[in-house]
Amino acid sequence: MKELRNQLILGVVAAIGALLLIQYLRILQPAQARAVRAACNGMRPSAVNEALGQMTPELEAQDFTLQDAAGNPVSLSQYRGKIVVVNFWASWCSVCRSEKPSLEKFQDDTLDDGVVVLAVASDKDWAPVRRAMMGFEVATADEILRKPETYGIRNPKDLAGTGQQVLVARIDRGRAAAQGGLRRLDRIVSLNGLPIESPGQLDEALRGARGSMSIQVNRNGVTKTINLKNSEKLQVLIDPPNDDGNLGAIAKSYGITAVPESFVVDREGKIRHYFINKRNWAGDVAATCMQDLIDG
Repeated sequence: MKELRNQLILGVVAAIGALLLIQYLRILQPAQARAVRAACNGMRPSAVNEALGQMTPELEAQDFTLQDAAGNPVSLSQYRGKIVVVNFWASWCSVCRSEKPSLEKFQDDTLDDGVVVLAVASDKDWAPVRRAMMGFEVATADEILRKPETYGIRNPKDLAGTGQQVLVARIDRGRAAAQGGLRRLDRIVSLNGLPIESPGQLDEALRGARGSMSIQVNRNGVTKTINLKNSEKLQVLIDPPNDDGNLGAIAKSYGITAVPESFVVDREGKIRHYFINKRNWAGDVAATCMQDLIDG
């Protein structure tokens, strides 16, 4: 009799626990949904795209095929079953370059969750794309001398090069070039062992570069070797313009009129979010917004 009573008590306690759990989940799920909606609204998605029209839940992302840095074809459709952030950018766009660190952090944090970032560059050539991803830009000594104030030069004798010799004109904070110790106005002597005496030679060396780079520079008469590590966290593709404009053919087919712009494509290939201009992808707001797609 006592044993039966204990079993009844345990059954009642279990039933009450189950009811409380169900009630808790009923409260929790709407709260989570509200948090996701608030986070996504906080990222300020756009409801209309010039070419694609209204951003409805059933709008499918147009497939495309572009080349990666190794010349391999990469299609959007090959990532079906994953969440894809298609980030349209260009090496000549300073806002795009400033967005890259947060995109890399986002990719690093979500890679195991089945998220892929495709960084689609509206560029004609891989050389400027590689410079942008490493975080530096160059100019010749002659170009710098023509506009010394633009480059902060007070005394032309400070330049480590002359004529068409290549100097570092800009360093992007937080990128591989800055982290590796490359400095503005360093003269690039060689890249991966190839001598550099002109912009054309540098571009040719960059086109053939794979992964990390070893750059020899002349700084104040001293030759130094700078090793730049390529994180390769993003899948970078090139989308060359097919006319005299500066936007790639795929970018234009997606209604892009200025970069950066991004689309979030779900596991079924449908566009879930469309963002005009840069976003902080490394923040809690982006993580919360994406979590619903990751969990779905």
